[in-house]
Amino acid sequence: MNRLELIDEMHLLEAEHGRVREIAEQLPKFCLRTDENTPCASCGSLLVAQCANTVTNSLVVLQSFSTMHFAHEEKIMRMACPGHDFDRRFATHIADHGALTSELARISSQESSTSPAGMIGKLAQLLEHWLRNHLAFHDEALTAYLERSCR
Repeated sequence: MNRLELIDEMHLLEAEHGRVREIAEQLPKFCLRTDENTPCASCGSLLVAQCANTVTNSLVVLQSFSTMHFAHEEKIMRMACPGHDFDRRFATHIADHGALTSELARISSQESSTSPAGMIGKLAQLLEHWLRNHLAFHDEALTAYLERSCR
């Protein structure tokens, strides 16, 4: 991968990270009652159905997006750091991709037994972890590594 291609890929990754931020900002606006134990009883059936539909759509978008984004990041990692150094440098980062994906699957599996407000709360927590921990720790380190590679 040449320097210009690497810079282009870094810009694409940052745009993808912006999409995670957008989803995280939009999610709580779907329901102001994000307490996991809230049964949505104070909302009318139409509002609960709309909220449930929004949660389902959000889960589909997040699962699809996370699969695409993590594959994209890992492709760039492999291209920027071929060989044995790849595993040493990025193993923890990739393991966190797996942990985030597993947590999203676990949350998805609870959709039928959790209120829409509860699901929004769980997804909001996952996205907060993604943004505050994964992005700030792993992705910032990846960006710094890629920037050094571009010099």
